[in-house]
Amino acid sequence: PQKRRSKSPQPSQRQQVRLNNKPKRSIMPKMKTHGGAKKRFRVTGSGHVKFKRAGLRHILTKMTTKRKRNLRKAGTIKKSDEYRVKRLLVKA
Repeated sequence: PQKRRSKSPQPSQRQQVRLNNKPKRSIMPKMKTHGGAKKRFRVTGSGHVKFKRAGLRHILTKMTTKRKRNLRKAGTIKKSDEYRVKRLLVKA
């Protein structure tokens, strides 16, 4: 017995666009927000970038209360690094 073959294979989506003679618009890929930066930084209303300080996870008994209290406060990124961080946070 012979195998039956279809008349023509199903054209892919790109070929269909060409077959229909529709102009295909080339759109650059969207910029994506960096996942790691999204978790670590926040942009304030005035445009500054805030971050949480490191060093409050473990081995806290040897730290003074004053040092631990100051580490609880949020910090702001320096002006020189702000541009780089904001590029990672595209929606900011």
